[in-house]
Amino acid sequence: MSSIAVIVALSSELMLLWQKTNSAPKREIEGVRFFLGEAGGQEVILIQSGVGSKRAERATSLLLENYSTDLIISAGYAGALQPHLRAAELVIPQEIYERYLEKKKEGEPAGALKLAIKVDDNLIRFARQLAEEARLRFHSGNLITSAKVISQPASKRLLGQEYSLVAVDMETAAVGRVAERNGIPFLSIRSVLDPIDLKIDLPWEQFIDKRGEVKFGFKSVFLLKKPWMAWRFMMIKRNMRQASNTLGMFIYHLILNWGRFAQSSGYEGTTNAKRLSSEQKG
Repeated sequence: MSSIAVIVALSSELMLLWQKTNSAPKREIEGVRFFLGEAGGQEVILIQSGVGSKRAERATSLLLENYSTDLIISAGYAGALQPHLRAAELVIPQEIYERYLEKKKEGEPAGALKLAIKVDDNLIRFARQLAEEARLRFHSGNLITSAKVISQPASKRLLGQEYSLVAVDMETAAVGRVAERNGIPFLSIRSVLDPIDLKIDLPWEQFIDKRGEVKFGFKSVFLLKKPWMAWRFMMIKRNMRQASNTLGMFIYHLILNWGRFAQSSGYEGTTNAKRLSSEQKG
C-alpha cells in the first residue's frame, strides 16, 4: 500500500493532523521525525523536517529512500505578501519561486527570481475545488521560498509588489524539486501565519531547535527581558493555532478524497515503490 506524505518544518504545523490521522512516532532518521497514521483507509506519513530548505530537501530525500508514496505535500505556515491575505487563510500556489542572492548569469540582476517548480494543473484544480467544497477561503497566486524569515511589513510589501507574489515560506521549493526529480506528484498547501502588516522580528533561531520544536523555556526568559513584546507573542500564538487548524482540516479532507481523484485522473501508481523494491533487493 502506498501513502500520502505531508512534510512540515514545525511540530505545531502538524497539530490537528496528528489527531485526525491517529499518527504515532515511527522512527527518527538523521534528526528527521517520521509519524505513520491512517485516514479513510489511506496510509499517511507525517514528516517533521525542521526549518529551512536544506533540512526540507534532506527530509524529502530520506522519505523517498525509506517509504513508498503517491503524493508529497509541502505544508505549513506562510507570510502574506499582499494586503488582502488574512491570518489562517490558505495559499494553494501553482508556481513556486526562489530568489538569487547574487548574479548567476551575465546581465542578470542580483536578487532575480527563478521558477523552482510548477505544480501540475490537475492537482491544482483538485486542491482548489476541495477548498471551495470545504468553504475555506484560499488564494491561488504564486509563492516564493526564501532563505531567511522576512519579518518587516515594508519588505513583505515590496517583494509582493515587485514580483506579484502572494506569500513566502522557507521550504516549499526544496521539497518540490526532490519530488519532481523522482516523478512523484507534488502539492504545496500553506496557511497564513503573519498578515502583511504583522511584524515578526523575533529571534526565531533561539526559539526553535533544529528539529522544529519550540523552546518554551527561552520564551519566558525573553519576555522577562522584553515584556513589551508579549502582545506580539500572543498574536503569533493565536495565528499559529488558527493556521494549524485550517491546514489540518483541509489536508485531512484532501486525504479522504485522494483515492477517488487518483483513480479518475491517472495518478494511481505514480509512486517510488518499484525503485525502493529494487534498491532493497540489491
